[in-house]
Amino acid sequence: MADYKQALPTGYELDKYRLLSVLGFGGFGITYLAENLTLGHRVAIKEYLPNEFAMREARTIHPKSPEEAENFAWGLEKFKEEARTLTRFRHPNLVRVSDYFEANNTAYIVMDYEDGESLNEILRRKSTLTEDQLKRVVLPIADGLRQVHAAGYLHRDIKPGNIYVRLEDETPVLLDFGAARRDIGNRTRSMLSVASAGYSPMEQYESDGNQGPWTDIYSLSAVCYKAITGDDPPEATRRESQLLRDMPDPLPSLLEMDLPGYSRNFLQAVEAGLEVIEKRRPQSVEEWLELMPGERVEPPTDEPAPALDARAVKQDAGTERRSPAVSPAAPSSPFPQWLWLPGLAVLTSIAGIAYFWPTTSTPRDDELGLRPPQAIAGAGNAARAGDAPESRSSPRIAGLGDAILVVETTPPGVEVLLDGETIGSTPLRRADLLAGFYDLSLRHPAYETAVLPGQDLVDNRVLRISRTLQRGVGALTLLVDPLNAWVELDGVRMVDRTPVTLEDLPAGELMLTLGAEEHRTEVVTVTVPKDGIGVFEHELEPVAYGTLALDLEPPDANVEFPALALDYSPDMRLQEGVYQLVVSREGFVASSLTVAVAGDTRRQVALVRQAEAFTVAVTPPGAEVDFVGRADEYREGMLLPPGEYRLRIASAGYQPLEVTVPHGAEPTIAEFTLERELLAFGVTVSPANADVEFLDIDETYRPGMELPPGEYRLRFAAEGYAAREVTLIHESGSPQASVELARELPAPGARFRDCPECPELVALDAGEFRMGCMNPECSEDELPVRTVTVAERFALGRHEVTIAEFRRFADAMGYQTAAERLSQRGCRTLELLERQQWEFTPGRNWRDLEYPVEDAQPVVCVNWFDVQAYLEWLSASTGEAYRLPSEAEWEFAARAGAPTPYFFGSDEELLCDYANVADQTELPEGFAWGSPADCDDGHIFPAPAASFLPNAFGLHDMHGNVWEWVQDCWNGNYLQAPQDAGARLDGDCDQRAIRGGSWATSAALNRTANRGSNPSLEGGAFLGFRVARSLVP
Repeated sequence: MADYKQALPTGYELDKYRLLSVLGFGGFGITYLAENLTLGHRVAIKEYLPNEFAMREARTIHPKSPEEAENFAWGLEKFKEEARTLTRFRHPNLVRVSDYFEANNTAYIVMDYEDGESLNEILRRKSTLTEDQLKRVVLPIADGLRQVHAAGYLHRDIKPGNIYVRLEDETPVLLDFGAARRDIGNRTRSMLSVASAGYSPMEQYESDGNQGPWTDIYSLSAVCYKAITGDDPPEATRRESQLLRDMPDPLPSLLEMDLPGYSRNFLQAVEAGLEVIEKRRPQSVEEWLELMPGERVEPPTDEPAPALDARAVKQDAGTERRSPAVSPAAPSSPFPQWLWLPGLAVLTSIAGIAYFWPTTSTPRDDELGLRPPQAIAGAGNAARAGDAPESRSSPRIAGLGDAILVVETTPPGVEVLLDGETIGSTPLRRADLLAGFYDLSLRHPAYETAVLPGQDLVDNRVLRISRTLQRGVGALTLLVDPLNAWVELDGVRMVDRTPVTLEDLPAGELMLTLGAEEHRTEVVTVTVPKDGIGVFEHELEPVAYGTLALDLEPPDANVEFPALALDYSPDMRLQEGVYQLVVSREGFVASSLTVAVAGDTRRQVALVRQAEAFTVAVTPPGAEVDFVGRADEYREGMLLPPGEYRLRIASAGYQPLEVTVPHGAEPTIAEFTLERELLAFGVTVSPANADVEFLDIDETYRPGMELPPGEYRLRFAAEGYAAREVTLIHESGSPQASVELARELPAPGARFRDCPECPELVALDAGEFRMGCMNPECSEDELPVRTVTVAERFALGRHEVTIAEFRRFADAMGYQTAAERLSQRGCRTLELLERQQWEFTPGRNWRDLEYPVEDAQPVVCVNWFDVQAYLEWLSASTGEAYRLPSEAEWEFAARAGAPTPYFFGSDEELLCDYANVADQTELPEGFAWGSPADCDDGHIFPAPAASFLPNAFGLHDMHGNVWEWVQDCWNGNYLQAPQDAGARLDGDCDQRAIRGGSWATSAALNRTANRGSNPSLEGGAFLGFRVARSLVP
């Protein structure tokens, strides 16, 4: 059917339908083109198959695992609920769902299959629309939304690709109700997978977003913006991020653009619908349309008004039978022609998948007509003006237009007749026929004529006919010279001698293969008359023969015909012609040659001996190898003929070597080891009495000692000075190194403050450690494990910054955090007594939380920019450069030299001695942690800072209590991460890394290597920070 491996096969019968092809597939299902076995018309069928947690085995859909069974069943109910919802709507501008049923352990939705083109394709072709053109599309869609909203439902995925314009009556239709897809997305994945960038408002990116009619109004206004400007609107998340930073809205104002032909009221209505904050948008379709004078929507009724039945009108009017002749003066279409590429067919389906079949018609610029605007109410059924021009000679029904006939056949090129009059050949589309009842015939010289009596052509309606004709049969007499010719059809031998008469052949043109001994085989085209006997005469061309003899060197070389099933032998007989030969033998280079055989043909073929591989292996690796006395450039494994080769081998820091290497008839691998070069080594040290010690070799340092070139790690120490470890590069011509020691700083492990009320710091030494997850099970973002050098000493807060310490800053500066400034949004809290997930809670901030606030607790509900403001104040107050630690500094400090999952080892049962985590502490009734630690730390919420045992560096709460902001931008792994301990400032800087876990996280999330991320603009009751500063003399 399609190359999508999960699809059901072509011809599969599903309920009362037969599947014809796959129209499209996505993450939530497959859409098929099908035929109704009872009525014969085509429909589109959507199958529920969420590939994230289900798969097809044989014909039946199964969850991928027992764990996914609940998600699959839940999503299936949502899918069926959406089908039941859509069957309620009967509006000309909403996709019509005619049926739904269950089979194969899943569910199916049946929808209309219609002709049309998406607004997305129209805008791709035209770029922008005028106001009148845009209202032709938007106002009927708004009327459909009125009915959807009145029933208590939302669309949730309005965009140009989900708005189509029908070919039949040139009215728009809205597709793809995203309710079930959104519900599944809420349950299984990020909301980004069910939001359309640029067309979804901010509330659709949030799992608890306040959605309503204003949500669809935003999307419909975004469609207007695209049609007016030709550009997609910027994503809502980007707009909100800019506005929260007091930066200009990235959406340009329509009122400030030069848009001739657009009314100010219409542009104001579009801008009102695009407000970021949902409460500022019109709250209903009616409110939105009130901003556009002259456009309104009547109050919704329980059921949509029934559409006028065109067939009933014809019968009442007593329509006469008409000739299929072209109307002499057909008026131009009353709907704007810019909406159409003639002859394009499109599926209207819940998946919003469009497929097009172009014809030879192409719209011209001078055909782009427009229709005057109509009121929205009843727009989908509005009568068209100018349908009964006086110039028509045939009788017409007042108020109706031309009938449309589309005929497709297999094979194509079939003559189409109405009442015996030819009107064209297939594929055929005629939009200029007069309405009436006709006998339709399909005629082809090689196929049986099909007659379809009583076909009803109706004004402003499409009659689509698709038929496969039955091929006729006939007979053919073959007269071939020579008489002993054989005949094949489609690779099957039919007869071995001619003349012969072949009966029951398919009528029409056939391709036959004729051949005879010592004659050329030919493919000929013959014509078999239907229900008759034809005669075909043909003479085959004789073939001349010659002989082939090869003089081979070596004589036992092998000869092959690669394109023919022939075995070579001397003086063999062959048809005269050109032959491709391959001559080969082990130890020689194979030769391909072309030989023209004519008469007695003889050729000499001498093979060249094969050169052997030549390789030089040198220690150290990477040494340069050059030929002496040859222009060749040495390459490992190069092919050389036998002989002796003089080589020069050299490498920096080693003594060069010249050597002669013999090379015979076998591959050569010559191995050499170069001797190291010794150079005088010395270091100038300040103070001069400092001790110098090698760290990586077993040698005692002496000024002027001789050492091979390379890198050496040394330690310099003197009383009253801070010891230093330095790596020196020792090579020829390099100047003597100088090392200056700094005066002593606070000893590693020393605790100190820069002011009486400043956060208490712990001095940490420089060093080197392995960063990342070193356990059997690791997250991708914790890899790869790498060695990081902390080159400079630094100090880190003994514990997280407390509420009391942060209050001194807030009171001194009159500072309000983002959660306080945006109180209607507040801070993300867990609210244990109300829910079991993190959500923004209005009014919550660091001063007012869901638990009793104590000065000794760590401050939370501060975003990354709030923290930067605190650090700037603290730096200005002390004269020291305070900052956040980098991720590398944080993990170095947290590990305190331990390579285990926790700084105290690997035993999770000890976790409650060192950390406040999600544990066995008694919780409010009805609430439970997802994966609690198997211990009791005595705290549900954040504990006072330093309540638990410290690590080996004297640092408290490096596991649990609250997550801690660090300086780094978020990156999903350590690839391309720096080897030093500096913060990584590339990647996604709208997200910042956080470390350490919290009171609400499992044991696994409190591992030293565990990483997290959080939007820079958002804080939470789980997230705080601790300060750092460099230690420099």
